[in-house]
Amino acid sequence: MTKYSKDFFPPADTLVQYLNDFATKLNLKIQYNSTMHDVMKREDKLFQMWDQHDNVYTCKYVIMATGIAKPHAPYFEGHELVDGYEDLTTDLEAFEGQSVFIIGRGNAAHETAQHIMGSTNVVHMMGRSATRLAWATHYVGDLRAINNGILDTYQLKSLDGLFEASSDALNVTRSPIDGRLYMQNEFDTVPGGQVVSEVDNDATREGYDRIIRCIGFEFDFEIFHPSMNVKRA
Repeated sequence: MTKYSKDFFPPADTLVQYLNDFATKLNLKIQYNSTMHDVMKREDKLFQMWDQHDNVYTCKYVIMATGIAKPHAPYFEGHELVDGYEDLTTDLEAFEGQSVFIIGRGNAAHETAQHIMGSTNVVHMMGRSATRLAWATHYVGDLRAINNGILDTYQLKSLDGLFEASSDALNVTRSPIDGRLYMQNEFDTVPGGQVVSEVDNDATREGYDRIIRCIGFEFDFEIFHPSMNVKRA
């Protein structure tokens, strides 16, 4: 990789270029632009599957190396009002002056916060547990320093905020009054129209222009035929 980039954190496109060159140099037999489905095991112990053009493939061994590409999108009231990380624009103009609420406290969530925080009015983040820092845990899968800018603004008492809660308890509604998104609980009246007590200092009461779901990905088992009894490890 050092022949492709001198950056400590190279752009993702650099890895794509490297892998393409790797496949070309070794003359690997790769069929691109193929979407497989209904992977099944026949009575003769061979595997069979189909692509999007209904071409049939048969083989003795199947190695699943697709990674985890299906967004983890739990159900909660108002989930349809939330933007998914997988569909999020990288255009900062789309976030200019907005108040943004991010569901998640992992790498994807902090990467998103890091990217947009210079354009937003405020960023709030919610996760089930405290953020695990890679430099503290010595695990490269935890939050890396390059994406922890929002921790600075939070600790320095800026408007950005972090708090812990489960997404299962969320109830997101869009106010018919101001069009903003609100976290509603059993004591709220119409979001954006309720009378707020003078001692109420809940940072979420002002509502948000955008709520983003960034809580990771999971394996997509839909690639297998129903006859395949595939279990999680």
